[in-house]
Amino acid sequence: MNVVTGLQKPSSGKVYIQGYDVAKNMSQARHAIAYCPQRDMIFADLTVWEHLLYIAAVKQVPLKSLRSAAQETLALVNLEEEAEVLSQDLKRGEMKRLSIGMAIIAKPQIVLIDEPTSGLDSTSTRNVWDILLHVRGASTLLLSTHDMTEADVVADRIVALTTGIIVCNASPNYLKNIYGKCSVLILHVLLLAENSLVAILLTKLMLSRLMLGKPDKEQG
Repeated sequence: MNVVTGLQKPSSGKVYIQGYDVAKNMSQARHAIAYCPQRDMIFADLTVWEHLLYIAAVKQVPLKSLRSAAQETLALVNLEEEAEVLSQDLKRGEMKRLSIGMAIIAKPQIVLIDEPTSGLDSTSTRNVWDILLHVRGASTLLLSTHDMTEADVVADRIVALTTGIIVCNASPNYLKNIYGKCSVLILHVLLLAENSLVAILLTKLMLSRLMLGKPDKEQG
């Protein structure tokens, strides 16, 4: 996420946002995106309403539209009853919803969210998912998660990485059709000197059957 947003230079490769190389044209690329990090970046002594007004102004929402943008976002993230509450007094789930609201208030073309429900209970998680599904209808949504249920609910495309390498790029339905039916294999191997090669070969065979490979071009 830091590379995509231009906060960190890539060790290799390039990232393009709306045709702009993030490393070379950072300001143009950032104009199209909003970022919600895993750690909520809020001001303890501002209320929810003040946060939204402030961020809307920073993101150059027209002055005449500030209040309406804040009110619309307040309703979207379901924080109307907490509008005058200081952020330091919010519950964990409410704080995350405020962070998402701050990211989307200016209606960016692309929204990046890092681990949106990490540390939340099931009810708060469901509330965040509802917001993300709404956001997905208006903006391109790119999120990182370790929760496959979350990816299935929110995403229409799942990209899996292993040590920085893309090992899967497919729709949730495609992955469920291919890998949804699972089998359990219990393998007992005696690791002695005379059969260690057999153990290695058997292990490689097992991994080749279980590893998630790249779907072909006919994928969903």
